Amino acid sequence: MYTTRQMEVIIARYFNARQNVPLFNISWGFNIHECDILIISKSRYLTEVEIKVSKGDLQKDSKKTHGHRDKRIKKMYYAVPVELRDFALGHIPEAAGLITVEKQGDYDHCEIAKEAAVNPEARRMNDKD
Repeated sequence: MYTTRQMEVIIARYFNARQNVPLFNISWGFNIHECDILIISKSRYLTEVEIKVSKGDLQKDSKKTHGHRDKRIKKMYYAVPVELRDFALGHIPEAAGLITVEKQGDYDHCEIAKEAAVNPEARRMNDKD
């Protein structure tokens, strides 16, 4: 099993931190709900990734009142160890995507198990943001 910290590193690599800017543990300054990772693309759109490493983490997340919705977030994914894939698919919001992580030899492999829906209201970050 992975720790949250390990998952953060793997997901940042997956989203190519050389081309996109990952921000970790956002909970202030952006006037947004708490996010494990926010990724800012070159085109200034945000993708949120919520990391869950246990069934309990997934169950608790469903009790959050904000529902991971914000007009600045274009796509929202959950990232889980591959062992939680089926459980996660039954516990994430319909619009959310799912990324699984698993060890393959010496490497950590990410795969999109479910594509995230695009938020049609999403807007680009501006200089004020």
